[in-house]
Amino acid sequence: MTPKLGHGLSEAPTVRTGQQMDVTTALAVLQETLDRCDRKDMRTPKVFAALDFLAAQATVKWPFNQFRNALDGDGSKGWEREGRWQILNASLNGIKLVVGQKK
Repeated sequence: MTPKLGHGLSEAPTVRTGQQMDVTTALAVLQETLDRCDRKDMRTPKVFAALDFLAAQATVKWPFNQFRNALDGDGSKGWEREGRWQILNASLNGIKLVVGQKK
């Protein structure tokens, strides 16, 4: 049976990407997403796998949902790209706090 590429937490990130996922790797993927979101569509299986992996370990879910939702805009206007970056940045900071990687 082929796994779906949805956003559900039940799918194992390694099934979607073929890579082993850990907290450091997942955070690096999300940081790269933040760094490239102003010029590239970052809605990739790798990004969603990183979000799913980290969210599965967290009790607080809002930063993961906010990060995921910010990726949905097309960013066709400059202000949309800037707004997306700001939301992703704030969400990533929240994610780091939730997983204990930010002091």
